[in-house]
Amino acid sequence: MDVTIVNFGLPAATLIRPDELFIIKSIPVGALSIATVLKKTGYNVVFKDYQLSDYDDPLEPKNIIEFLSDSSSLLCIGCACNLLPFLVSALKKIKEKIPDKKIVLGGPGPSDVFEFLLRDFPFLDYIVRGEGEFTIVELVAAIENQKSLENIEGLSFRDNGNIIHNPARRLIARLDDLPDLDISLLNPGYNMFYIFTARGCPYDCTYCNNVTFWQQRVRPLSIRKAFNEIGLIRDKFKGINIAVGDDTFGVNKDVSERFIEEYKRVHYDFAWSATYRIDLFDEMFIKKMAAINMQSVVYGVESGSNRMLKRLGRNYKIEDAINVVSKTLTYLKTVAVSFIYGYPFETVEDFLETLESILKFHNLGVFIRLNLLGPLRQTRLFKEYKGGLENSSGHSYLITPYVKTKIMRKTTDTGRLQNLNKIGTGVPEVDRLIKNFPDSSVSYYLYPSDLELKEQIIKEFLTFIENAGTISEKRVSVKGYLIYFSKDRVKLLKSPRKAYTSRVGCKTK
Repeated sequence: MDVTIVNFGLPAATLIRPDELFIIKSIPVGALSIATVLKKTGYNVVFKDYQLSDYDDPLEPKNIIEFLSDSSSLLCIGCACNLLPFLVSALKKIKEKIPDKKIVLGGPGPSDVFEFLLRDFPFLDYIVRGEGEFTIVELVAAIENQKSLENIEGLSFRDNGNIIHNPARRLIARLDDLPDLDISLLNPGYNMFYIFTARGCPYDCTYCNNVTFWQQRVRPLSIRKAFNEIGLIRDKFKGINIAVGDDTFGVNKDVSERFIEEYKRVHYDFAWSATYRIDLFDEMFIKKMAAINMQSVVYGVESGSNRMLKRLGRNYKIEDAINVVSKTLTYLKTVAVSFIYGYPFETVEDFLETLESILKFHNLGVFIRLNLLGPLRQTRLFKEYKGGLENSSGHSYLITPYVKTKIMRKTTDTGRLQNLNKIGTGVPEVDRLIKNFPDSSVSYYLYPSDLELKEQIIKEFLTFIENAGTISEKRVSVKGYLIYFSKDRVKLLKSPRKAYTSRVGCKTK
């Protein structure tokens, strides 16, 4: 059987200098692993990655349809939630033209809303939920041999008009039993490879669907196998950037020590980066990693409000996070911190404390990312606050500002970057799909959280930082809120409802 495996994603964009944007085209390890196991099993596999397409507007429906159309009898596509409505809209037209083509969806996006995708869109045939290597092999074999699907764990499908959800598949016990990634399937054009020393995350963040996808388990991979893949990748893609993709790198100190030993054993010298948790911080760990050419790290701080951090179950205060980043800068040249706003229980005061924390990190010289929270159905936060979601289409507050020394803003007026970073669609047929099928497009909705107000405050905040060289303080009025900005303070002076003493410590006038 001929099978086409597609990674339906777009390049990511990040700052590498205050005025230089780096477009990341990373090797899609998950989709490549799926393609590898099918090829090893004996199937004819074509691997395609939408990141490498060169369309002027990659979100234009006709371009997506053209890319996905081929002669294979089975089309398997993995994607995240942000592109799912675009994908579904295109697949409807493909199925109308080729009704016999079987369509399989998988990955974090479809896994999050699998029940509603099959309910809302009858042209979708199968959904592989969660970890997919074993499920996809069993599914393709069953389709080829016209066998029953009822015993394939982790599969949702249609059977004579009925929608069937088989039991969840148990996670792969020994990840080292999976074959090495078949890099012969990859085309040129990638500039980033994420090495994994483990799969999974043991934490229970209320807004993250890793909890259900990985079942709060962490399973290690062989360090030697991982480094062997790095060698093969670096031979094929000269100068490719390397980063550790683990959700919780450093949680297992034995794995970390083996990482160091293997790096030294093979005499590697490549620079690399990773993400790390504030509450896992170990200064000796960072020092050892810096000694083997770790160049940068990203910390997820999430909020600058201690009230919010406690509510989110974080085992640290914002003062701890600032201290951790300060110590990290002793060893690493580049540190980034990320924040999230738009929580349904985030007050204006909490949000201003986040902005004040951004100023403090900004003064340390780190990169800062401020991200708007999107709902994910398979999370505790969604289950608690799913009522009252707002459609996000057309709202400019979906801009993600990046801060370092000077603010750099990329908005929906920036040509091609519009299509790399855009969350709102601007495509009428996709907008209709999101409006008509909210259950399967939930990530295009937002939690109610005074977002229009916060958007306007962000714009004033960015303007202040951009002009910080000429002004040292500023008072702004936003929808009746009087707010004070200075080099390291953001204070609420007056609320439209009543005057009071804010938690950030400034008496109102």
